[in-house]
Amino acid sequence: MNIFVFGNSIVAEDSKPVELLFHLQDHFPTMTFIHADPTDEWWEGQNNPIILDTVVGLKQVTLFSSLNSFEDPNVRITPHDYDLFMDLAFLLKLKKIKSFTLIGVPQRGNKKMLLKEIIEKIEAISTQS
Repeated sequence: MNIFVFGNSIVAEDSKPVELLFHLQDHFPTMTFIHADPTDEWWEGQNNPIILDTVVGLKQVTLFSSLNSFEDPNVRITPHDYDLFMDLAFLLKLKKIKSFTLIGVPQRGNKKMLLKEIIEKIEAISTQS
């Protein structure tokens, strides 16, 4: 299973997924975590990509499978990831991907607790596959 990790280690508000990447790779040695850039063609060969990214306004790690979830004014993607949102919208419209699962990570929070929540979400996704 591939999980595409977005984020920017230089921007504190967008760094949590990248900061936790090593721990996730260590916990899930049979999964492939790919630090991706939304401006690249990261989705190639993926019909239903799984994505790990920062989502503004979250209090806990949350799963999303629809862009409609981001219409709530309290839930926003970071400015860095605006490209990812638009990219997903285009990929769905052009039928390049069928669906997606986004593991949304809050901007702030205890790293151990966030890691625990992310691991739980990944385990739930992997049992559904």
